[in-house]
Amino acid sequence: KGSLVVALKKALAQTTTPYFIVSIPPDAVYSKILTFPHLISGDRLAEAITLALGFQLPFKTSETYIDHQIIPATEANDVLLSACPKAVIDAYSEVLQSAGIKAVAMEPHTMSIAREFENKEPTLLIIPYSESVVVTVIDQHLVRFSRSLPKEQYTETALAEEVARIKDFYATEYGVNPVPMEWKDVACSEHHCTL
Repeated sequence: KGSLVVALKKALAQTTTPYFIVSIPPDAVYSKILTFPHLISGDRLAEAITLALGFQLPFKTSETYIDHQIIPATEANDVLLSACPKAVIDAYSEVLQSAGIKAVAMEPHTMSIAREFENKEPTLLIIPYSESVVVTVIDQHLVRFSRSLPKEQYTETALAEEVARIKDFYATEYGVNPVPMEWKDVACSEHHCTL
């Protein structure tokens, strides 16, 4: 923890930005798109989301930070749900505060990428992390699908097969075939990422 705080303080000294949105590893976050009928809105939609949480979350709601985002321009009420154990967020908050970093929000790394990703069509992005490979579909700056695959459970062949299954599932579910891309093929600048 101490060496991380020192490294963060050094990085903070090189910027004039006072506030940050912090990306956390997607392995720590449960994300799912929930679909509700278009006729449900406002308070009724909030109630439906709360009810669905009890059936959807792999964590106890009392031990979890939960947020959602309504996905615009869909035929139904699609809602992106994100949930993360409080212990994970609280640990990040403690380290960031010790380093003097003012975090205004925390989000899965895939959402940070999606916000800056300039793609013309749905893109199936394959992102390697130290212990997993995350397969995510980004469309119109939104994470439409995300799945973390532990490296220890997948050979290279099995990983390729799973990515193909995910691509087929997305095409069947949403009627569009996402363009596969590996993270190494993405070029990022200070403000956005492109193919």
